[in-house]
Amino acid sequence: MNEVVEEWREVKEWPYEVSSLGRVRRTGRQHGTQPGRILRGTPNNRGYICVLLRRPGEYRGATIHRLVAEAFLGVREEGMTVNHLDGDKSHNGADNLEWTTPAENMRHAVLSGLTTQGERNAAAKLKDHEVKEIREMWSHGWPQRWLADMYGVTPATLHHIVHRLYWKHVA
Repeated sequence: MNEVVEEWREVKEWPYEVSSLGRVRRTGRQHGTQPGRILRGTPNNRGYICVLLRRPGEYRGATIHRLVAEAFLGVREEGMTVNHLDGDKSHNGADNLEWTTPAENMRHAVLSGLTTQGERNAAAKLKDHEVKEIREMWSHGWPQRWLADMYGVTPATLHHIVHRLYWKHVA
């Protein structure tokens, strides 16, 4: 039977440690708190689990996945973000995280079915077949402004559709 070993590392410049399993604990005493106490995280409005870090005269909200990544994956290079390999924002173990670019993170989300694109997105104004119609009509010389009015989108959105900046997945 494989026993999971939990490794603890310090949170840089704060009296806390973060574990390889995604837990955070206090290392110093402050305002009646006990060293070693595990913090209870709460999800933010984007679904990431957050904790409040405190030290004398200062507070900082932090996402657990970011604390784990900084402690176990190394320093974040500029422009990089944390990706959850299994797509579960509450699974903050070091073995489930990686540094990635925002574009790679989005590609992972789309390929994993974590985000929807095109007509599967509840906010979409168009259906896939309408995007095909728009591109076909535009290729035959229909003015973009007329097409935008016909389909109830802005001229800028229509421009992005016909130039395949939006709805790239529609052939």
